[in-house]
Amino acid sequence: MPRFIDTTGEPTLGVALCSRCQRKRRLAELTDDGNIPGFKVCRPHLSPGCYDNYDPMRLPPRIVDEYRLPVVRPDQDISMSEAVQLQLGLPIKPPQDGR
Repeated sequence: MPRFIDTTGEPTLGVALCSRCQRKRRLAELTDDGNIPGFKVCRPHLSPGCYDNYDPMRLPPRIVDEYRLPVVRPDQDISMSEAVQLQLGLPIKPPQDGR
C-alpha cells in the first residue's frame, strides 16, 4: 500500500528505503550505518534495531607496551646440581671452559 511522506520543510525532498527494515522514510531520517559505510539505515531514535554501533573488532590491534625487567639475569644459578641429575638418571654434561 503506498504511503505519502510529506517532505515540506525538510533539508532535502528525497524519500528512501531503510536498508535494514525496508521502511520508506525521509532522506533526512536516514544515516550511515556504523559498520557498513554507504548503508543507509534509520536513525537510532526512530528505530533502535536498525543502527549498529561501530564494531571494535574492525579496529586495528592496539600497540602492545614493551615492559622490560630491570634485572635480566637471575642472581643465583638455577641449573640442577650433579647429585640431582644422578638421582633423575639424566646425563651429566662436562663443564665448559670459557675459551
